Amino acid sequence: MFFSEWLSTYTSLLVERGLSNKTIYNKKIWLDRLDEKFGHRMLHNIQTSELHQIIRAKALESHASAAKTAHSVISDIFSEACSFGLITHNPAAPIRSPRTSPQRSRLNLNEWLRIFRAASVHGFQYTYLSMLLALITGQRRGDIQKMSSDNIRDGYLFVEQEKTGAKVALPLSLHLDAIGTSLNDVIRISPASGNILRFDCGRAATTAALTVGFMRARRLAYPDNYWQGNPPSFHEQRSLSERLYRSQGVNTMRLLGHKSQYTTDKYHDSRGRDWVFVDQ
Repeated sequence: MFFSEWLSTYTSLLVERGLSNKTIYNKKIWLDRLDEKFGHRMLHNIQTSELHQIIRAKALESHASAAKTAHSVISDIFSEACSFGLITHNPAAPIRSPRTSPQRSRLNLNEWLRIFRAASVHGFQYTYLSMLLALITGQRRGDIQKMSSDNIRDGYLFVEQEKTGAKVALPLSLHLDAIGTSLNDVIRISPASGNILRFDCGRAATTAALTVGFMRARRLAYPDNYWQGNPPSFHEQRSLSERLYRSQGVNTMRLLGHKSQYTTDKYHDSRGRDWVFVDQ
C-alpha cells in the first residue's frame, strides 16, 4: 500500500476516536507534511532513519514542542499500520521521544497585577477584561474569546472547551480571593448582551487581539529581558489561575476541564518561581 493511501484510512481512524476538530486539524498539519514527503512511497519501504531525520530536524531548530508532536503522530501512524497487518514492524518504535524543557516563564500574582494595571491604563477595554476572565475562569484563550451573554443562564457561565470538548459550568459567584473579584463582578462591567470581549467598533475581539493586547501590557510593565526564558504569553494566566484557586481550596481539575489530575498538576508547577512554605 502507498503511504498516501494509508494516511487516508488513518485520518478516518482519527475521526472515529472522537477527537476534537482542533486536535484533528493540528495532527493533519503533520499528516500533510508526511504525505508530501512519503506519499508516493510504499508504506513498508519507509525507514527508521528517515523518520528520525524529520523529528531531529525540528529538535535542532529549537522547536522542541513541534518535534515531540511529530514523534507522537509518526509513531501512531505506523503503530496503527502494524495493527492492520500492513507492515510487520513499526519503524518509528526505536525513535525516542524528544525531551522538552519549559521555555516560557511562569507568572506570579504580583507580576500579573502590574501587567493588569498597565492594561487598565494604556490598553483597550477588551484587554483588561480578557485578563480578568483568564484569571477568574482559568479557561483557554479561544474559549475566553467566545464568551458571551448567550452562554449565561441560571447563574452559570457555560463553556464548551474548543480544544477538548469538555463542558464546564462556572458559577457567576466564583470568587478569586487573591484579587477580591468574582466572575459576576466582571460580567457586570461587560456589555449587556452578545460577546463579552469586543473592539470599540462593537465586533467581537479576536484571539490574536487578546494575545497582542496582553503582550503590549506586559511590555509596558516589564522589559522582555526581565524574564528567565521566553516572556509569559496570555496562556500563562491559566497556570496562575490554577495555582491561586488550588491554594483557595477549589477543585482545579474540574475548573480547568481536565480528565486527569496529572494534567492539572502540570499547570500547578510554578517552575521554581513560587516559595514553598513549611508549616511549624
